[in-house]
Amino acid sequence: MLLLVTALSIGALAVLAVRVERVAAQAKAAIAAAEERARDAADVKARFVARMSHELRTPINAVVGMSELLLEIPLSDEAREYAATVRNSAGALHAVVDDLIAEFDDEGLADAQGSAVTDSIVMARLERGPSAGAVRVLVADDHPVNRRLALQQLARLGYGADAVSNGREAIDAVAAGGYDIVLMDCQMPEVDGFEATRAIRRAEARTGAHVPIVAMTAGAVDGNREACLRAGMDEYLAKPVKLAALGAVVERLAHGVHVAR
Repeated sequence: MLLLVTALSIGALAVLAVRVERVAAQAKAAIAAAEERARDAADVKARFVARMSHELRTPINAVVGMSELLLEIPLSDEAREYAATVRNSAGALHAVVDDLIAEFDDEGLADAQGSAVTDSIVMARLERGPSAGAVRVLVADDHPVNRRLALQQLARLGYGADAVSNGREAIDAVAAGGYDIVLMDCQMPEVDGFEATRAIRRAEARTGAHVPIVAMTAGAVDGNREACLRAGMDEYLAKPVKLAALGAVVERLAHGVHVAR
């Protein structure tokens, strides 16, 4: 009888052990599936935030930048009031967009803009005017209004510039030579700014050259700045890009000073 009870107990324990292993395996699979769903949800969220940032900041950049340039030229008091209202309203909308995106982005926003120091640098540049052997800048941006804005801003700062509308054209233009600095949008058709920068850096590895590349992006969410620098860009500006911030970065790079890293 004792042997029978012992055998039954051992058998029951064996069955229980199998069941425990089965439950443990099911629990492990459930945890893995939950983790995968969480990663998928995080990826979807990140893509949504980046897309929302890009789609909202792109037109705001044009309004802020163009109104800023408008206020630089002689205007009647009435026209100046209208232009200032447009600029201030666009700035307020920009703040709302930043707050909205921050609610979705746990790590916050990546930004790089001007200060009193950059303002003084730009004012000195504007007062001094174009220098001999002026720096030549290439603008790569698929948005026609923002392309024109960047060209107008650079002209106001006294720099010569040309523009292309996608990364492929940027690669070809840099390969042809003649540019000292590149302002690179990140999201463009055909070849985006990240891949264009990597292609330019690969080509430079064979020649020993190095053209400074500045990211000018509306996708100003956490991690984007680091992604730009990893791709080989030297500086980072989040849209909307103000004249003071752009002038400070171009002025630094024109003198071989890099600070973004």
